Amino acid sequence: MSSGARVYFVGAGPGDPGLITQRGLELIRKADVVVVDQLANPELLLETRRGVEIVQIDARLAHTRSERTALVDCLVELGQSGKTVVRLKGGDAYLFGRGGEEAEALKDAGISFEVVPGVPSAFAVPASAGIPVTDRRHSKSVLITTGQVAKDAEPVDFVSAAKSAETLVIFMGLKKLPSIVADLLKGELDPETPAAVISKGTLPGQRTVTAPISELVERVEKANLQTPALLVVGSVVSLRKVLSMEKERPLFGQRVVVTRPRSQATGFVQGLMALGAEPLILPTVVVAPVLPNPKEQAALRGVSGFDAVFFTSTNAVRRTFECLEEIGMDVRCLAGVQVIAIGTATSEALKARGIIADLIPDTFSSQGICDALGEAGIKGRRFLYPKARVTRGTLEAAIPEAEGVLESVVLYETLSNAIPESHWPGAIRDGDVDWFTFTSPSTVRGFFDLMGKERGLSLLEGSQVLAIGKTTASALSEYFQLDAIVPEKSTIDSMLKAMEASVLS
Repeated sequence: MSSGARVYFVGAGPGDPGLITQRGLELIRKADVVVVDQLANPELLLETRRGVEIVQIDARLAHTRSERTALVDCLVELGQSGKTVVRLKGGDAYLFGRGGEEAEALKDAGISFEVVPGVPSAFAVPASAGIPVTDRRHSKSVLITTGQVAKDAEPVDFVSAAKSAETLVIFMGLKKLPSIVADLLKGELDPETPAAVISKGTLPGQRTVTAPISELVERVEKANLQTPALLVVGSVVSLRKVLSMEKERPLFGQRVVVTRPRSQATGFVQGLMALGAEPLILPTVVVAPVLPNPKEQAALRGVSGFDAVFFTSTNAVRRTFECLEEIGMDVRCLAGVQVIAIGTATSEALKARGIIADLIPDTFSSQGICDALGEAGIKGRRFLYPKARVTRGTLEAAIPEAEGVLESVVLYETLSNAIPESHWPGAIRDGDVDWFTFTSPSTVRGFFDLMGKERGLSLLEGSQVLAIGKTTASALSEYFQLDAIVPEKSTIDSMLKAMEASVLS
């Protein structure tokens, strides 16, 4: 559709929030309204901006004509409002999701729209269980169908489907599994044909039951699998014995709460997913820009006259260059100025802007700063410090004590994030979490501001707790008396290694 589209049908992917497309995530972050059903992972709603309107619908109940009409009317009304509307649907928007019906209604109403495809569950869920739906040794064709149809539609002819393709992928078939299997066998499907039911595919609670098709119903009933579930039938299922990687990922099935916003925790989230964990994004803090006062603006304009600049976070890097760009300056103003980065993530953020840090202290403490710079590196020198409104005061104490001059510029502030409980990942609401991770004292404070002390303590006591460093662990100790796990180094890689070591020990 046209570039001025106001309604976007976004496929949320098969369940794992990391499997949404970049385009889909970008639209969620820009939306004024998000219309979402329960098949889309609710963690994606944490990516919405402040003030967004969330319209939640139950797709399982939208079977009657009146309910479908009400949903379509709602979309048309929102599309005529001039707001940017995202219709967030599980899997792919057009695959067994009535996306076509909804888009057709918008077209009839003269409302432009855009469809952002999602990763289809038909392929992603079997793959996550170690089952490729095609393989030249086993299958050259795939039939994708559904176990449930609308009341006024003809049922799927599974007797004929038994001979229609070498691989069958059946949505929404768990409740009707006995009749589906019976029909497939009536269609002369070999009773020894490998089959699988995959429950909660791509999520930590994923469970897979495999058996010859003639024994599948009994095996599934004993396993007590839950919806959503996908049925796969065909010799490709036998490849699961070789291709399943579930047991080779040490954190498989572990639910890990990440208290930083996803935009600032990409490396951590990707690392968790690579180890098999499910990241539960609960950004307990938000970063808000602060406009520098006239004195601070003058310090920024005169940055080339300083001996060195301290960057203590990725937020400091981002906000510094935003402010410099606003006054017509760029990285050239740092020529001849020593650039000091605190932490690997900060140095990488600088590198992304073409700046290689001259110095990266091993630890962010008064002693660590002095050791890194040396006595001659501080005395009589001028340092610029782009910072948050509230800091731990490390530099403010260390630099003057060593007879240096520190000029601070407040560019942002970290605020506790008031997330409605309805937007929390369900596992947190249910207290079904394996790990809570904290990457700064502010994420700790934000967590207890959000949860309240009593509920926060109850959640932490039932899980393992990881703090990125001693300072964050110290902030935790003000609320939480049990010892948190602290990695050897204050890096994301060290956090991941500490979690892996704890699980394997």
